[in-house]
Amino acid sequence: RKRAEKALKIVWEASQGDTRTPVERYCKLEQEDSFFRKHWHSTFTTTLDVWDAETGEIVRSTVLETIDDMLRYEMVQLLIEGVGYKFCKNCGMPFIPSGRSDALYCDRVIAGQEKPCNKIGANLAAKKKVNSDPALKIYRQAYQRMNKRMEQGYMEREAYDSWVTEAAEKRDQCLAGGLAYEKFADWIDATSRQR
Repeated sequence: RKRAEKALKIVWEASQGDTRTPVERYCKLEQEDSFFRKHWHSTFTTTLDVWDAETGEIVRSTVLETIDDMLRYEMVQLLIEGVGYKFCKNCGMPFIPSGRSDALYCDRVIAGQEKPCNKIGANLAAKKKVNSDPALKIYRQAYQRMNKRMEQGYMEREAYDSWVTEAAEKRDQCLAGGLAYEKFADWIDATSRQR
């Protein structure tokens, strides 16, 4: 599995900014990259002369002797068909987006989780981003505090909306470096902790 992932990453990296077709890139990698050639070179015997009397179509059959041959064959078919694959932003595993072509997360359930990456990935990334930046962290805490206050009837909706708009502007200024973190934190403290 690790070799398959490494090979897919090699092909993926080779595709960035490259105008050649996937099959051309694959052939070039097989010629120039010794790791790729060693682990992914295969010769497949495919027959196209079998006639399926029921459907009236020609059936293609390919002889695959090992699991590695199956993996190689599948990869070559993905490249030939031009099927795009991505690497999940949560678990890092390769996947073929189903539904939306701009999907960032796969549908695998990784160890230690109960839900698939596409259900938890965006939330985990947002939490990580918020926790890594003190300005985002205090903004999020204040936002939740003010939202709760408005929901419980301690604050009018108009006052809440006005605070959210101003807080978002100040947050963006702080993140851009136009407002010092200390001033932003003081403003958040003064406006969100009052009753």
